[in-house]
Amino acid sequence: MKRIAELAARLIDGDLNAADAEELDQLLARDREAGRELAELCRTEAALRGQQVGLDVAPRVMAAIRQCPELAGLYGAGGSVAVADTEAADRPRRRLVPVWLRVAAGVALFIGLGVSIYRQLFLPTAPVPKASAPVSVAHVLGEVALERAGVQLDATAGLALQRGDTVSVAPSAVATLTYADGTRLVLGAQTQVQLCPAKARRMPDAKRVELRAGVLTAHVAEQAAGQPLTIQTPMATATVLGTRLVLWAGPESTRLDVIEGKVGLSRSTGGAAVDVARGLFAVATPEQALISRPLPPRVRDGLQALYTFRKGTGSLIHDVSGAGPPLDLTIESGEAAAWIPGGGLRFEKPEAFAATARPASRIMEACRQTNELSIEAWVAPAAVDQIGPARIVTLSRDPAGRNFTLGQNGSFAAWPPPGGTFFMARLRSTDTGGNGMPALETSAGSVAADLAHVVYTRDRAGVTRLYVDGVSRTAGERTGDFSNWDSQYRLGLGDEFTHDRPWLGTFRLVAIYSRALPADDVLTNFRAGPHAN
Repeated sequence: MKRIAELAARLIDGDLNAADAEELDQLLARDREAGRELAELCRTEAALRGQQVGLDVAPRVMAAIRQCPELAGLYGAGGSVAVADTEAADRPRRRLVPVWLRVAAGVALFIGLGVSIYRQLFLPTAPVPKASAPVSVAHVLGEVALERAGVQLDATAGLALQRGDTVSVAPSAVATLTYADGTRLVLGAQTQVQLCPAKARRMPDAKRVELRAGVLTAHVAEQAAGQPLTIQTPMATATVLGTRLVLWAGPESTRLDVIEGKVGLSRSTGGAAVDVARGLFAVATPEQALISRPLPPRVRDGLQALYTFRKGTGSLIHDVSGAGPPLDLTIESGEAAAWIPGGGLRFEKPEAFAATARPASRIMEACRQTNELSIEAWVAPAAVDQIGPARIVTLSRDPAGRNFTLGQNGSFAAWPPPGGTFFMARLRSTDTGGNGMPALETSAGSVAADLAHVVYTRDRAGVTRLYVDGVSRTAGERTGDFSNWDSQYRLGLGDEFTHDRPWLGTFRLVAIYSRALPADDVLTNFRAGPHAN
């Protein structure tokens, strides 16, 4: 017993050599009762000292300690020694061994886990792994719950998450989780995920998520070589190095849609695996062959204007809708905008603006006939603090006169805008003024400085909706009809026609429809990605 205490004390103090560690391992294996007796002596010593001391113990080890019957009641939550105050502090104290409390913890851990685990935790023979990549709740809409170590909490914007946390999204709610590297996970309604620890010690920063049920949209920043983001479902595992994807999980099926990049999908049983590239999807079930297939093409019914930003040079943005005479846009102040190789146009300075040379008559006439409208944009804001509202797409004349506008806005109460910014839309009808107010807005904090698919719709019954990344974020009502639309208004991108409401960022696709896209069509276009086919 004395030798066990001496060796354990050396180990805790970092003075135990390999031979001593081997000896302690053998002693505990032969005399487990000695370990129990030492734990009891330490419990008595704790009462004499009348103190409470914290232990910095790894969670997985702490769980083993709590399961050890010899230490029942000795340890409180979080790894602290739970000892009642006592008036016996002035009594003579027996000198058991130095650092008595850590000896007790050491012996208890050896009993439950063996010397090998303790070597890894305390001996300076291997580098300590870096802390896991921070992840937090970036945005919440509706009821979102968090379970941490059996405790139920409300998931609120700004809350730091830990590995082991479970996030549950209620019906009609949405939550966005953000990692320090910019990776975003958007959790749809009735979705549950758990943040999992890395599987391998050599990859302590690898991101692992268990999607237990529901739908998850991932915008994944480029990951370090050999450290992919893995998303596990009941049926399959997706391996991601940097891409955009949508993953649906049910009890016996998992569907993966890849919007950009390439994702590996492997079935949980049987070993089947497939690489799913951009524009493809795959479904994992117990019986079906695991293969990738093309996603449905973008919807075209009711399309009145389509800009894909593919040309890459010059000052013209071509309308490729094929709906009639093209409504091409001309870029003003060309030095303030830059074409992106492979597709896209970046507005880099407030002077950047693009507009039609004449009124967008075809759009207005078609929408007057249907009294419906959809504005679709694949855009990446250059910053989240743009307000004004900053115009993304507008059919208007000046800050007070418009037929419709899709933009980005936030509170003017302080700078930066309190709570973050949001997407918004104004729409003129016979029941509004010339400015199309009030606007329909997503919740504050819903804008990220990253590529987003934003769609505004208004149907014949007056129901309006704003979708972000295929998910309806807000709904409203705009009664009346479009008979009072001004026929002289032109279509513009990136600013108001008075050049005082600039929006900076990247355009990847803009489309205008003379009908309200239903939710299924919005999702189809989102899954098709910004690469129009």
